Amino acid sequence: MTRKNNNRTENKNTRNNARKADSTQQELFVHVETDARIEPAKQTATQLANEKAEKAAKREQEREAAKAAREREQRLAKAFDETCMSVNDALRSVAAHTKDELEEGFTVGDYMAAKGLKKLTVKALREALPSDFVREDGIYLPTTQAAVYEGANEDERNGKAVYYCVAKGKGDNKRKVWKKAQTYGFSRIALWTPAVVRRLLTAGMAYADKQAHYAKRNAEVKATKHFYVLNERTEKAVSGKKVNQKSVVENYVEVATENVKWAC
Repeated sequence: MTRKNNNRTENKNTRNNARKADSTQQELFVHVETDARIEPAKQTATQLANEKAEKAAKREQEREAAKAAREREQRLAKAFDETCMSVNDALRSVAAHTKDELEEGFTVGDYMAAKGLKKLTVKALREALPSDFVREDGIYLPTTQAAVYEGANEDERNGKAVYYCVAKGKGDNKRKVWKKAQTYGFSRIALWTPAVVRRLLTAGMAYADKQAHYAKRNAEVKATKHFYVLNERTEKAVSGKKVNQKSVVENYVEVATENVKWAC
C-alpha cells in the first residue's frame, strides 16, 4: 500500500511540475511579446539627421511653392488691371456717358471740353496736356515723393515722416518754419479710370501756376543738410469767458541723412 501511495504522490507531483513549467513558459512568452511592442528599435544618429534634413527640405519646398504662387498672382493681377484699365478703356467709359447731364444743360461732354478735351481720343488727350505730362512710354501725373525715417529694425521711429526747417522773416520777425520733406515729380499712369482722366486734366490746367512752386520746393529740399522727425506734440487749451486759446508745442529730433529714405 505504501508503494502505491508513493507512486500516486510522485505522479501527482510530476503533473503539478509539468503544469507549472507550462505556465512559466506561457508567462515568459507573453512577457517577451510585450517588451517587443513597448521598446521599438532605436534610430541611429545618422538616421535622425537624415529625417530632420528631409523634413526641413520639405518645408523649404512648400515655402518656395507658396512664394512662387504669390508672385504669380501678383503678376497676373497687375497684368489684369493694366489690360482692363487702359487709357482707351477709360475714354470709352467717358464716351458712353457723353450726353448724360451733370446738371441741367451741362453734360459730361461739356465738362470734358471745359477741361480742354473736346475729343475723347488718346491723341486729343496728349495734345490737351502740358508737355511735361507726355512721354514716349506713356502719360504721367504729377505726384509727391515724401521722405520717411528708416533706421534699425527695432527703431520705433521707422516709417515716421521727415521734416526740415527754414528761416522766415527778418530781425524780430525771424522765425523757424517746419516743412515736411517731400519733392514733386511725375509718375506714369498704369491704371486708368474716368476719374483718373478728370484728375489728369485738372492737374494739367493748374500746372502752369504751380510749376514755379514745385521747382522752388525741390531746390529747397535738395539744399537741406539737416532732417528731423517729430518726437512729441503736446497741446494745451485754455477756455474761459475772456480767453479762449490753444497752444501747441512740437519737439523735433535731428536724424542722420543716411536714415532718410524717399518713398512714393
